[in-house]
Amino acid sequence: MYLPQYIHDLHGIVFPTNPFERQLFYRDDLHQLYYWNGTGWVASGGVVLPHHLTHELGGADQVMGTVPATPLALIHRDAAGRSQIANPAINADIDNLGSRNVAVAAEAAARAAADVAEAAARVAADAAHAAQTALGIHGSAVLPTPNLLVHRDAAGRSQIVNPTIAAEIDNMGARDAAIAAEAAARAAADAAEAAARIAGDAAEAAARAAADAAHAVLTTGVHGLKGEVSFEVYRAANQSIPNTTNTKVAYDTVVEDTHSYWDGVNYRHTPGIAGKYLYISCTQLWQVADATMIYVMLFKNGVFYSFVGRFRVGGISSLAVQGSKAVSMNGSTDYVEVWVFHNHGAARDLKGGPERNWLQGILLAQT
Repeated sequence: MYLPQYIHDLHGIVFPTNPFERQLFYRDDLHQLYYWNGTGWVASGGVVLPHHLTHELGGADQVMGTVPATPLALIHRDAAGRSQIANPAINADIDNLGSRNVAVAAEAAARAAADVAEAAARVAADAAHAAQTALGIHGSAVLPTPNLLVHRDAAGRSQIVNPTIAAEIDNMGARDAAIAAEAAARAAADAAEAAARIAGDAAEAAARAAADAAHAVLTTGVHGLKGEVSFEVYRAANQSIPNTTNTKVAYDTVVEDTHSYWDGVNYRHTPGIAGKYLYISCTQLWQVADATMIYVMLFKNGVFYSFVGRFRVGGISSLAVQGSKAVSMNGSTDYVEVWVFHNHGAARDLKGGPERNWLQGILLAQT
């Protein structure tokens, strides 16, 4: 069975669009039955529905609100441009003149109460001062007035200036100042004692560390004893030496190193004890041509320091050049390396082996 659409629109919370005259509609949210009189919805009791509820039906006339603070209604200004709103309840609410005046009056009342309290306190203070300054029996006074008898106030108290000798009467201010000074002096003494203790502990620790270091030096056998610091290294494998190029000998095998001063990565000796060291080296180039010049040199800190051997070859030969040099070392940053030069005309090998290419060093004297 087909039912017209208006049958389905008999109730709801929004009035139907395009109503026809005498159409009935029950508003579920307002719990009221209405009918359309051709111009607006009228409650069944005969009251015409407020215009702001019917305007959702698409009316083209101007939407009107109310000037009084009517709940759930639009705000409308009167002829003077004013309107009304309820008192605000939270910070974001619009204020009104009455609410503002109440707040201003409350603030003024609080200020007046504070002024009254301040005035009462001032009167009480003035009275107390007057009582103290009033002269008592035989011209006595509560305040520490020179050349007058001492008079007690209503609370049984009186005042006197700060004492200067032991027999004079004390007062609370002088007493408190003395206690504070004694406390400050005690605190200063405690701080000084703590600082002295810390300094003493530090000095004791430094002395102990120095003694331990001295003991460690003595027990390692290097304190002023020559010959106790020594090392020996050699080149185990052949090393190619380019023609006419200063080349560092890369000693790759350690025979002895009493204090681990040999640097096997950079092939250098960096002693940690200052003194005079004797360095001895043996260097053999394999099958060099006649008239070839061979230089074996000590480099100190990366620059030429001294020859330990220079030789001019006569005939084809495999020469071993040996020499020595005493070098002063600072025991921290100074280091020594062995470098080789030749002008054979092509690269030549340093023959590997402990009997051919080696370097030794020993401490002669500590400085």
